Amino acid sequence: MINPENFMGPYGPNMHRPKKSDKSDDGSGKKTPEAPTIPFSVPHFAMDVSQRRDGGVMKTVQRMGRGDEDDIPGHEDRVSIHYVAVLLNGERDGEKVESTRDPGRQPLEFVLSKDKNVVPGLHQAVKSMRLGEIATFFLRTEYAYSKRGCSTLDIPPKQHMLYEVELLSYRGEDISPEEDGSVLKSIMRRGTGYLFLPIGSQLRVSVKGRHRGDLFDSRILTFELGVGDEQGIPEGVEQACQRMIPGEKARVVIEPSYSYGIDFDKFGVPKTDTVVYEVSAFGKLEQAYLAKDKGAHYFAKGRYKQALNHYECVLNYLEHDPDFFDVDKVEHAEFHGKRQQVLLAGRLNCAICYLKLRKFKSAIKQCDSVLQKLDAKNVKALYRRALASMGLGRLYEARDDFRAVLELEPDNSSASRELAGCLQAIEQAKRRERALCETIFRRGGLGGSGSPTASSATNLSGELGGDGRKQQKQQQQQQEQQDKQEPNSSN
Repeated sequence: MINPENFMGPYGPNMHRPKKSDKSDDGSGKKTPEAPTIPFSVPHFAMDVSQRRDGGVMKTVQRMGRGDEDDIPGHEDRVSIHYVAVLLNGERDGEKVESTRDPGRQPLEFVLSKDKNVVPGLHQAVKSMRLGEIATFFLRTEYAYSKRGCSTLDIPPKQHMLYEVELLSYRGEDISPEEDGSVLKSIMRRGTGYLFLPIGSQLRVSVKGRHRGDLFDSRILTFELGVGDEQGIPEGVEQACQRMIPGEKARVVIEPSYSYGIDFDKFGVPKTDTVVYEVSAFGKLEQAYLAKDKGAHYFAKGRYKQALNHYECVLNYLEHDPDFFDVDKVEHAEFHGKRQQVLLAGRLNCAICYLKLRKFKSAIKQCDSVLQKLDAKNVKALYRRALASMGLGRLYEARDDFRAVLELEPDNSSASRELAGCLQAIEQAKRRERALCETIFRRGGLGGSGSPTASSATNLSGELGGDGRKQQKQQQQQQEQQDKQEPNSSN
């Protein structure tokens, strides 16, 4: 441990200072770009624990902590530490500026990754520590108080810092329904996206259960949220899974009141003891495949609303983060291709569910997204958009989409049959329009907007879409020209 009263600086027999040179390797006299160097002296055995691995937070262990390398705080755990802060470099090199070990001071408590009152380097430092460990951390200025310094502690700008830290305790987020600490969740690896899974969702996870440090359960399985106990998943793990996103890894500490679901007799675990589970949710692509398969299951049973819910989960997984990182991907190009394929299927499946539910505008929206963003010549999207347009009475739009399908697949019998029906409907609408126009002309015009003939003309125009309205307008203009040429009967 550092003695704050006698500490005279970080330099000692095991320290080294990186040498600087203005000469290039090729003798040109120009400076050669170098990898980032540590602007202060650190022991040669120091470890880089900065998030970017740029040498900004270097660590040396003074006393080992308890547990293995995974027994460290999670990203948003509440921690309690003792620390001593010392200035590095400059005239005040080695001067202590703050210490929680001073008389009357209490350990510092804060939430990792969230508390803005703690320098960023200290957040990253504590994340690397085990319980009871004491370590020294060398913080480069941007990981300490940056260019501004700290007037409260009389720390000048651009000051490098040294911290001696002891980790006293850490605690995960309390996610138990009663908020009594019976289920604590720590994020050990962040996932991607923001989607929490509802009850009934399919989830693929890797689980490892430990009792007093001994592994008793290790599986990879797929289960439905809400009935995990059928596969031996404790209730506390299910609660954690509902708050996990794809790719996330979490540590879950479960008290006996929420360990229901564990086969205690099989594993030899006392029912009255606390257990710890490590849960890793598979990535977005894997979860999207599960949602797609579950949607197909409900669709085959004619439960279109339930199927739609799962197909929409596919879109939520894959669509809103186009550059998301998935922990399961091997090669980016191959992964991107699979993502596009599943996203395309998800949109097309949503479209057919909307057709079954007679939500034609929503079906058209899904097909438009496919044709505009994924595949401009997708036959299924064109065909389903045509069916939705028929449902809305947009006959000419439906006709054009059916013809586009047949241009791509001349032998598509379904499109040929639907096109024939669409053309017949258009012809019938035209005959009704001609008959209506003859009636209007015989009666001397359309009359008021509330007249029966005006209402019928409006309805018919809606059947034909934009073309029908255009024809009706032309006929009105012709009638106005005839009225102007006829003599005024009042004269």
